Amino acid sequence: MRSKLPPFYVVLAVVTLMMMGCTSSLTTAPSSPGKGALYTLMTDTPACDVLGFRVEMSTLSLIRQGSTTTTTVFPPSVTVNPNFVSPQVEVTRLEDFTKILNLERIPAGTYDQAVVDLVMTNGATYDPSANPPVTTFSPTATTSSVTVNINPPVVITPGGVSAILLDLNLQKSLPANAEGQLTGTFTPLVAVTSLTPSASGGFGEMDDIDGFTESVTPVIATPGSSFTGSFTLQTFPPNGPALTVNLTNSTQLFGTPALNQLLTPSYVESDGYLDSQGNLVANSVQVESREDVNSNTVAYLGPVLTVTRGAGGNLSQFTMLVRDTQPDVSSSILPETPAIVSVSGSTTFQVAAPPANFAMLPFNPSNLAPGQEVAVSGPFTPNTSAAVTALQPVAVNADSVFLRLATLQGNFSGLIQAESDDKTGAFQLAVCSQVFQAEPTMVITDNTTNFVDVTGLTELTPQAELLVKGLAFYEPQATTINTISVPAGTLVVLAKQVHAL
Repeated sequence: MRSKLPPFYVVLAVVTLMMMGCTSSLTTAPSSPGKGALYTLMTDTPACDVLGFRVEMSTLSLIRQGSTTTTTVFPPSVTVNPNFVSPQVEVTRLEDFTKILNLERIPAGTYDQAVVDLVMTNGATYDPSANPPVTTFSPTATTSSVTVNINPPVVITPGGVSAILLDLNLQKSLPANAEGQLTGTFTPLVAVTSLTPSASGGFGEMDDIDGFTESVTPVIATPGSSFTGSFTLQTFPPNGPALTVNLTNSTQLFGTPALNQLLTPSYVESDGYLDSQGNLVANSVQVESREDVNSNTVAYLGPVLTVTRGAGGNLSQFTMLVRDTQPDVSSSILPETPAIVSVSGSTTFQVAAPPANFAMLPFNPSNLAPGQEVAVSGPFTPNTSAAVTALQPVAVNADSVFLRLATLQGNFSGLIQAESDDKTGAFQLAVCSQVFQAEPTMVITDNTTNFVDVTGLTELTPQAELLVKGLAFYEPQATTINTISVPAGTLVVLAKQVHAL
């Protein structure tokens, strides 16, 4: 049911990993003698002012060390996914996030190179001269296939589970001129890494595992199992993999009183990890809204572009860029389409990742600001015409607005406070994307904040380039958060992770 997007076909070879279209759980791939399971994960290094970048995956192959023979990883074999359809993936949503893209069983051995291909369909940049402030683009590919080294090589063992991580550096793949404008070419720069599982975190934590529920198993009675229940989550609509999300006694549930009351289909966001046995384990699950394309209700996902307030500063509407919808309704609403969202007194405002809100900040209409990532639940009108074009804004009457985790890119511009643990404190961040409209931005951290490639707050240096992942709240009035004074009109980011580039 996916409509044909404009023919901006940019063949690349690097992110192909995301084209997984599994209709059965990724954790149920059949075993095969002499083969091991290989998960393909993906992340992305963002590019300032690129708000959308969509690709259609085609192939991924690995080359055995000391050989020239390729082993196909993607598309998956018929035994793993008999109903494969190449899906489209929104790369910009992977900014310092990790997603499961594919599972395949391949012959045991050591593989030190990957060959990947993907087709770019369309992209979008922030454009303050436009109304709404967004412009679509379609760069020309400089290559049709890329071979990259896997560093370190991935070792597949019979009956074992392995994982590789593909990192597309979008910032360096889309070169800009001296004025900061995109040159119109796409030169993919990627890195592929073999992941080593840890005893506690498996192959690494994954935030924002989102999709809509297809089935629920309230109780797992398998002897010796540490899982208390599970549900199947359809990701990357409409043809992405269906993931089995496993719950334990420590999994936090939000939005539903118990797993046996989780309705289908509901839009769900979760964080968790892929353990060393290949099980996806949830740390927390946020159930947002019940979405049903048959009743014309969907979730609109993307960044806020502009905010309109009436008398007394009351929020009346805002515009957003719709990167995806859950479930998929791209036959009616193309990805990278702006939406004009109207709110009312009955619209609810909530946080999609409650555990990340360590300062317990409220989210309401006064805290909404450009640049935030949101999930808006509301009705949509099915398309009845023969053709749908992008940049025709759609109108949405919001039933609910959820604030999602987001990654902000910018430079460290000043330390505000650092406690003795060197993790708890605050600093100023100069955000590079114009969508934030140069709002003063303060990053607040605590002892749970993960620092990557930097030991702590006091190691941050002037002009250091950072990716800060967390929840962004706009504070219209002066306030105090965790003993830190926050001036009026500040965008406050509660940081789950600070990553030095």
